Amino acid sequence: MAGGRGKYEWLWFDPSREQYRALIYINGVRKRPKLMTRKEELSLIENGAEDWEIEKILNERYKEILDQYVNPAEGMTLNALLDDYWTLHLSQEKHGAQYELYHNFWRKQLGKRLIQEIKKGDVAVARDTLKDRAPSTKNKYVYSLSSVFEFAVERDWLEDNPCRRVKSLKVKNARDRWLSTEELDRLYEECKNSNNPHLYLAVRISIQTGCRRGELFPKKSYKKDKEGRPLKDPQGKKIFDSYVGGLKWENVDLDKGLLLLTHTKTGLNRKVAVTGDALDMLRDLSKTPCIHGYVFHINGVPVAGQTPLRESFERACQRAGLYDFHWHDLRHCCASYLAQSQATDLEIAIQLGHSGTDLVKRYAHLREDNSLNLVEKIERRTGKL
Repeated sequence: MAGGRGKYEWLWFDPSREQYRALIYINGVRKRPKLMTRKEELSLIENGAEDWEIEKILNERYKEILDQYVNPAEGMTLNALLDDYWTLHLSQEKHGAQYELYHNFWRKQLGKRLIQEIKKGDVAVARDTLKDRAPSTKNKYVYSLSSVFEFAVERDWLEDNPCRRVKSLKVKNARDRWLSTEELDRLYEECKNSNNPHLYLAVRISIQTGCRRGELFPKKSYKKDKEGRPLKDPQGKKIFDSYVGGLKWENVDLDKGLLLLTHTKTGLNRKVAVTGDALDMLRDLSKTPCIHGYVFHINGVPVAGQTPLRESFERACQRAGLYDFHWHDLRHCCASYLAQSQATDLEIAIQLGHSGTDLVKRYAHLREDNSLNLVEKIERRTGKL
């Protein structure tokens, strides 16, 4: 039997070593890795193994050897890599429409290119086509692609990530817009007078917790084709698929006044507390639950997307005499009020869901009056006071 098993072109019996070896050619160089010894073959036969069983073992070992020698990403396009990345690494619930937006851009720009051929210059040139985007937004597009390439590097599909050497654009769009007590009272009053029944509650929760809008209200996700383009019905409208993100009743503890935020920017769940009239309104709202399970709804239909809420909020700001004030600035208000209350950088970062304290240092100047308190503590500790 030795040397004649299977009659496979890739199988060769080495009589000098009495071993079955695979014949593999990599870039014109012949490799002959060992698959099975003659001694192991005889042992299998003695234990009752049939020829087909032994050949099955040889085939399986041959495939394992191929995986070691041949890069599974050989011939892989960026489109295929993006598909694998989404399937294995991301989730519709946590990442949703924003990542689809980034990935669809890269599919359009570089999707048909082989991943081994994409260089840093290709990434930079594609990024610069985003002429109507702020530098910070352009950087986010590159960061999203960098994560995809890191996914390939970790699996030895690529030797290097071409995005690593793409220099980030300088960003100067930090905002620290926050409202005085008088301005906040005017905003609250106008939100109560809004046609949107949820605006006042949403603003109150945002001020108390620093929640992002997407952590409270879901976004609509639409069905896509294989190339990531939205599918449309005969009338030309995008076909709805599902709601993504947003706050659901299953994540609200009305007894303790806690909200579990599951659709966060960092991908990590976090709990925040609500109190006062915000908690009372949540309890009232729970008496008319939404069939989809979302907290904010009108007649059972989730309040989703950005346009309805944004328009209501902007009109309330105009009536309150607030200019250059956006929904995200409510988050800055929360952080500013915490800093003025002598909360530490770590406490502010935890409340806002930041992964570190660097982003909250912009609020340090609001705690300057705390310096005297700190000095007095030192003086008391050293016996000078």
